[in-house]
Amino acid sequence: AHNEHTYQHRMAEMLHFISDRAGDRLLAHPDKEYLTVGEVSQRPDTPHELRAFLDMLPADMPFNLQEIGKKMLEREGNLTESEAIFMMLKEIADNPRIVLKDSPQTTAR
Repeated sequence: AHNEHTYQHRMAEMLHFISDRAGDRLLAHPDKEYLTVGEVSQRPDTPHELRAFLDMLPADMPFNLQEIGKKMLEREGNLTESEAIFMMLKEIADNPRIVLKDSPQTTAR
């Protein structure tokens, strides 16, 4: 139970950190043109772990939370850590009020 409480506390801190620094930038921007998954994977500054994750996706797919999230929902079985992180970020992007200050969802707790 203690580990679960610590995990929840750390996740809450992380979500507040993201909210404070990204805010409305987490919203989807359908009018923007994105790099493809393949282009991001081939960048020299892409970390090895991210590259390994991206190499499981179609190279021509746009690199954005919506597209990656849709692809993760098509997969079967348990999510890997990388998949879970992308799905959490997609959830935040889809519902930014869950992490924004003064939101009914965050103040009701």
